[in-house]
This record gives sequence, C-alpha cells and structure tokens, in this order.
Amino acid sequence: MRDDMHRVVFGASKHKASARNERLGRRPDIDDMPAKEGIRAGRRRGHNLKSTRLRSNPLRRFLERRVGNSWDTVHSELLAALPCKDRRRDSIVNLVAWMVETKTALQDGEVVFLTSIGPCRGTSSEFYVDPATGALRRTAGLRNRWAAPAAPERPLVTIDEKTEFHRLDGIWYEIGFEPFPAPVVRTYIRFDGSVDQEILQPVVYDLLEGRLVHNGTRYAAGKRQLSSQELRTFDLRNLTN
Repeated sequence: MRDDMHRVVFGASKHKASARNERLGRRPDIDDMPAKEGIRAGRRRGHNLKSTRLRSNPLRRFLERRVGNSWDTVHSELLAALPCKDRRRDSIVNLVAWMVETKTALQDGEVVFLTSIGPCRGTSSEFYVDPATGALRRTAGLRNRWAAPAAPERPLVTIDEKTEFHRLDGIWYEIGFEPFPAPVVRTYIRFDGSVDQEILQPVVYDLLEGRLVHNGTRYAAGKRQLSSQELRTFDLRNLTN
C-alpha cells in the first residue's frame, strides 16, 4: 500500500467555478480589479477556493487486490500506512468500515450479516469478512439475499363473503361477488284461455371467468385493480416482467 494513501483519499480539488473559469480563460484582469477589497471577496467569486472530499476508489482498488487475504493482515497494513496523528485517519478508517462488513456469521451453512434488527443475508457493503476463514471476500453474489425467505405468493385472499383478492396474469384485483339471481317465473295466458307458467333461468356475465353463466350460487360482478397502498397493507406484490 502506498505511503501517501491518506493524501490520495483525502485529496483537495479546486472549486468548480474556479476550475471552469481557469479552463475557459475567464481569469479577471488585474487592471479591472478594485484597488482594495476584503479578504473574502475572492472566495465569493470562487477564486482559488478548494474543497476537500473523500475518494473511495483508491481504497476500493486496494481492497480488491487484497481479496482472499486475511482481513487482520489487510487491516493492519492499512493502519500502518496512515499517520497516527493525522485528523484524516479517523475519516479513512470509517470509510473502510463502511466498505467492509466485519460482523458476519454462519447460519445454516450460509453467510449472514449481523445487524441491530437481527441476521440478514444482504448488505450494502462491497466487501465482507468470511466468518469461517477470516479472509476478505466480495459481496457481489450476496447483496440481494435477505435473511427472511420470501413468503410464497397467495393466488387468492378472502376478505369476506362478497370480496376476494385474485391475482390474474400477475396483477392483483379486487373481485366483488353477488348472489346469483333467482329464476324468474313468467305467467302467460294461452289463446284458448288457459294459464301457463314458464321458469326463466337468468344469465349473467362473470367477470372472473370472462363468460356468461347460467347457474351457480354467486358470480363476479365487480373487478378493480388493487392500489399500491392496498398491496403493502396485505403484503402482496404484482408480478411484472
């Protein structure tokens, strides 16, 4: 590791306005400047103003070259290269702690990361310490895995006798059911004066089946897509490509 890593990581860059003015040749002419001005006037114009920021890429490249090595050795090498009495030392150490997850454990043969809410199988850090070997590893294949396995999707959620949630083509809908209409009895008089009755079976359109139905106990009379808030409330999700 280079001895001046703290200077590389904690480098200072010129203010954007000053760098742009110098690049475009907009430096003010000395004859056009006032004879007297306050000490802050130049900084208000963005002249020779520098800002300090942390650069994580040098540390990232250093850690990538040390993947597979013992984390204790890598950490000791990093601390040895940083000045002990430099105020930038703590900032660099905190940046490394953010990039490397050291609180790890094995659970059911898999690496989990210990957090304040319990173990989880995902982390935002780019590197982690292998709990079995103590070596530095990448988290590229572990970042999107969480401790609690995803609950199996339910194709049907019953709210009450007249309301159910159905997932149709990956989208959740609220289906409203109504009782099937009772048969209609029609009475009519024939030409000879006799009275006759005819039972008419009602026909309704079922929105869930997408066709006309002639009998049954109920039918889908209403259909509405669930909102985002309802999906979160009932822990549901739409399946989209």
